[in-house]
Amino acid sequence: MFVIRRHNRFPEAFPEAWASDWGEDEFGLWMAFTYKGVRQVFRWCEPGTFLMGSPEDEPERSSNELQHQVTLTKGFWIADTPVTQALWHVIASNNPSHFLGEENPVENVSWDNAQAFISKMNDLKTALKLCLPTGSTMGIRLPRWNHHAI
Repeated sequence: MFVIRRHNRFPEAFPEAWASDWGEDEFGLWMAFTYKGVRQVFRWCEPGTFLMGSPEDEPERSSNELQHQVTLTKGFWIADTPVTQALWHVIASNNPSHFLGEENPVENVSWDNAQAFISKMNDLKTALKLCLPTGSTMGIRLPRWNHHAI
């Protein structure tokens, strides 16, 4: 038995028009995109504040793993796994990977390859609005750093 995660803030639309299936499980809300029989699941990350980094007493902690507060100002959907070779192949019509396996993550791709892949997926379903995650697309607000203290 599992406990369903309780959300405080929900996405504007659920399910989105592009979703082939959707639901809620112990990890929260999810939606899937299916193309030519290959499925990619996306998870809802709601806005909120959390601590990022390692506590000072964590074993094998590196000195650059400073714990700090991060605020997500808006929610977003993010793939719950890396892009599989199967999905890459049905979208891009090739598989550049060295470690072959349909369910393995695609590898040996550049930033430009990833952008072209995303563009093709968005062309298939314009409502997807996919992009690589960045601080601004995820609405991340970090604390102001005191550069004189560094």
